[in-house]
Amino acid sequence: MSQPRIDIRHVLAVDLVQCLQWLLPRIDVERAESVVAQVSARVQIRRSGDVMATELRCEGNVVSAAVAILQPPAAATLVAISSGSDPPDALTAGETDEMTIAMVEHLKKRLANAGVRFLQFSTATASDVRLATLVGFQPIADLAFMVLESPYPPENRPGDARLRFELVADDAALMNVACQVAERSFEGTLDSPRLNDFRSASEIVEGFRSSPTLNAQVWQVLWDDETPVGCLILMAHSFPHDPAARDDQKATDGRPVEAYEIHYMGIAPGRRRRGLGSLLISRAVQSAEAVGAKRLVLAVDRENAPAITLYHRHGFQETVTESVWGMRINP
Repeated sequence: MSQPRIDIRHVLAVDLVQCLQWLLPRIDVERAESVVAQVSARVQIRRSGDVMATELRCEGNVVSAAVAILQPPAAATLVAISSGSDPPDALTAGETDEMTIAMVEHLKKRLANAGVRFLQFSTATASDVRLATLVGFQPIADLAFMVLESPYPPENRPGDARLRFELVADDAALMNVACQVAERSFEGTLDSPRLNDFRSASEIVEGFRSSPTLNAQVWQVLWDDETPVGCLILMAHSFPHDPAARDDQKATDGRPVEAYEIHYMGIAPGRRRRGLGSLLISRAVQSAEAVGAKRLVLAVDRENAPAITLYHRHGFQETVTESVWGMRINP
């Protein structure tokens, strides 16, 4: 019996929709929605080149597929991978696994050529965990997703004239300050500390800064007199365009805000355990209220007990969990 014809190929931009049509029904619904949103965001800002997909075909039929999105600097996120529900008749399950490993290696070479040195993957399903382990990812953290629904509980915090927030907006110097305090806040962090084995604090923060989805308009710096002591990075998640929405309830892209995400909040070493974490959360709640966001969401390392206790104190409730994985990509 002749060996089946196996092909591993990069998916060109013109074929990406067809690739996604095969892949999306084979992953969970929430991940599929996230993939569509992330790919669409790159297309809208004319960065479709950030999306890299690879397919494994057997006798011309897709067997496995993977899609990654570049996350400068030198990083990418594997947003979806699937080897299908059943191997084709021409391949055993073991052979399909071997080919899936080869497909990911093919994708890694392409990512390496694009300057990527770190690849991240997250999942909430056992099948994806198996795939992550199969292709060489290492566990970084288990995350708990938490949500605070509107109407938000009152945030009654005593005022302190020394403490003030400042929006970064278009101020380049203030953005540098925000990045510096964010970088310092990674010292001694309890949130996904194993990530530091893969990326430096400066690389992580530069990733925040260069991300096309983290708009500087919602970066904020917390000052104590003239000293920056904390930072807050919010991310707006919007409804489809609604012409009737009020201007004060729109995200920076003009669409109404459905939810605000606390993408990152950090406090400089030496300033912790002084109530500043609660102050940052209160500021996030106020920001969500100001744009009419229906909920405030965040993700936290399940091993970070102090942070989880703090979020519970402010009314956040846990919803789902997800594991985060990472791997180094050698040039």
